[in-house]
Amino acid sequence: MSNPLMRGISGFLLVCLSAFAQENKYTLIGLPQNLTLAGPNKDTWFDYNNAVLQQDHVLDLIAATTGRCAPAPSKDSGADHTANLSKCDDKTKWLFPSKDDYIIFHVVNWGGSNSSGLKATKQNWYVFNTANDWDYTAFSGVRIFGKKTVYLYTIELNLSTNQTYEERYAVDEKHKTPAYLTHLLGIGQLFGISAGGGGTTGGQLPDLWYAWQLPVKYVPSDLQITPEILVTSTGPAAPAPAAASAGQPPSAPGTSLGAPPVEVPAGGAQPPSANPAPAEPAPAKPEPAKPAPAPAKPDAAKPAEAAVGSKTTANAANNDVTLDAKTFDNEGKYHIDFSVGVPITKISQLSYTQSSNTITSANVNKQNFFAVFDYYPVPVDIKNTILPKWPYLLTGVHIGSQPLKQALFGVGWGPVYTNFYAALLLNTQKVPDTWKCGDNPPNAAAGTALTNHTCAEFNFGLNISVGAVTQALKNTSSSSSGTK
Repeated sequence: MSNPLMRGISGFLLVCLSAFAQENKYTLIGLPQNLTLAGPNKDTWFDYNNAVLQQDHVLDLIAATTGRCAPAPSKDSGADHTANLSKCDDKTKWLFPSKDDYIIFHVVNWGGSNSSGLKATKQNWYVFNTANDWDYTAFSGVRIFGKKTVYLYTIELNLSTNQTYEERYAVDEKHKTPAYLTHLLGIGQLFGISAGGGGTTGGQLPDLWYAWQLPVKYVPSDLQITPEILVTSTGPAAPAPAAASAGQPPSAPGTSLGAPPVEVPAGGAQPPSANPAPAEPAPAKPEPAKPAPAPAKPDAAKPAEAAVGSKTTANAANNDVTLDAKTFDNEGKYHIDFSVGVPITKISQLSYTQSSNTITSANVNKQNFFAVFDYYPVPVDIKNTILPKWPYLLTGVHIGSQPLKQALFGVGWGPVYTNFYAALLLNTQKVPDTWKCGDNPPNAAAGTALTNHTCAEFNFGLNISVGAVTQALKNTSSSSSGTK
């Protein structure tokens, strides 16, 4: 594979991979607001002690916090992280969230200990979308389908009553190679091409919330979010002042959120507190973060300020958890992909895998494979194991030293068990002039003149993901090396 074509393809793949090596990092700071969950809402919206948000009541929670009116356009979408929503009146149509809005929820139960040390007992992350097929698997998953704006809602349940708090969420957005190019790289490796390089008392302790809008700079990207909550003071809390960036005047007050959030770029100075002592007080806002006075005095032996982050373990009991980071996969659906076609001529070449309820090839032999380009008229999630519902077009070439001598043109489909394809195969081979398509394979004598002859044949088989084929080849290689 040292010819110029292969070297050119290798260089192209390397350029594609390096073009996506970009990153955007910053830290958000906000002052959580009071969340009233008295009455039946506490038990119906949440599995409270386990910090579980019920998917059926997400829209109720949004309406009770930010509101569901459409967000106002931001003058600078790259820097303004305020969720510009408001609570709608009875005559206003609720427009948020729409099918294009993705909302990340971070729900934490803190156990409600009246001490200056914070102990998170339970936490869960969720992704919400209003699509009809957004089931609980998607709700508890990490997929976001290629959106440039994402919302982050934080719900702090059962916090101690004698402190005020500040939330910080570090966002690390890493641009990544699109899935179809990763699959193309996998096919290149099959050809031999290398890219080179690289438990509590309910209703007695406060629940808090906050929300941010996250303008996404890169798509596709991995969006890693690392939470942290800080105790800024102990004792009855004063009204929250407006947050201000370093060197900037206090921002204008937000809508139903109260103080706007602060963004601090990563790698700069230490993030300023969202509750600095000399800051100018903000105008009055609805439901400021003002926990009720605690019935018990704080432990004087403990410090007045404590933090819990992704590495904090202080004061942790056996059943305590830390605030761990979570990475969300923000990649859209595509019209194209690359896969591997495996021809099938008899039923014995198929194998049923009961664990995944799929049909695969019983024998994996790279000499029989086709490198396939897929085109989906309806875009699909090419990273999902769920097969596309609609037929799609495909074309491919044989994986070998002379790939263009066998070319596929066909249709793929198979929403149940596996993806099958049916295609026209243009098979070119060197044969004597007298040989005709349909004849037995030629057995030319030495010295016989041979010419290229192309025949149209029917070809049927499985269309398999590149990753599945690569893993099967590894397993076959491992089995062979272990056999004496």
